[in-house]
This record gives sequence, structure tokens and C-alpha cells, in this order.
Amino acid sequence: MCFGGVVRGWLFVLMSLFVMFVLELMYFINSVFVVSIAVSIVFGVLLWVSIM
Repeated sequence: MCFGGVVRGWLFVLMSLFVMFVLELMYFINSVFVVSIAVSIVFGVLLWVSIM
């Protein structure tokens, strides 16, 4: 069983859903604050995944 591949696949799905959600938030709110928070969260998660 390739457990790491399964975890990475689910992380990819969750990240894509999160990105879609953030894009909708940006469309409705159109705020620089929300964009900066979303970018920092995405980069933090990507760094955490690459470290793991």
C-alpha cells in the first residue's frame, strides 16, 4: 500500500477545493486582505507538506 501517495492525493484534492473557495471569496469580497491571508496559508501548507 502506497500510503504516502494516498495522503498526497487527498491533500491535492483539499488544496484544489480550498483554492476554488478562495477564488470565490476573492470574487465576492475583492479584498487585498483576504488574498494575502490565502496566499500565506497556501504557501505555509505547501512548505509543511514538502518538509513532511
